[in-house]
Amino acid sequence: MNTKMESPYEPSTHEQIKEFKEVTILKLKKAKFESEKQKFIASLGAISYEKVKKGEITDPDIITISDHIIKLDEKIDEISDNISKNKKLFYNS
Repeated sequence: MNTKMESPYEPSTHEQIKEFKEVTILKLKKAKFESEKQKFIASLGAISYEKVKKGEITDPDIITISDHIIKLDEKIDEISDNISKNKKLFYNS
């Protein structure tokens, strides 16, 4: 009897989940959150990823939400980087 569960998702979804782990989970370990909102968003992403990885979540809508959390996390990083760059430009001018 094969105990390995076959996934109903396309390989691209597996790649997205893998990327989610590599990018978001590793960032969580190093992260210094500037606000409670950032911390909350990151923890939602981590919880979703872990449950998807364990097979506890198979609902495509939740996986889609996890993908949106990844994009939101990236946007937060982009905004933070822009703020840092602008501060440096301001103080160096």
